[in-house]
Amino acid sequence: MSRDMARKKAHTRWHGIVQRCTDPSHPRWDDYGGRGITVCDEWLTSFETFYAYVGDAPAGLSLARIDNDRGYEP
Repeated sequence: MSRDMARKKAHTRWHGIVQRCTDPSHPRWDDYGGRGITVCDEWLTSFETFYAYVGDAPAGLSLARIDNDRGYEP
């Protein structure tokens, strides 16, 4: 996968995280933002900051929170 494609995939993941945690009209709102799952301020306002911390996901893996009751944060 090219660097541009990996970055695009990471952006899609970041956008999904932000949407389901902040948009009450998102189909998964009840499972995330609706139950208090948040995105840390640094990641919420900057894809660049999120990407600098997370980078590219290895093929076949996904981003997950260690504690299912906490938000997305470093």
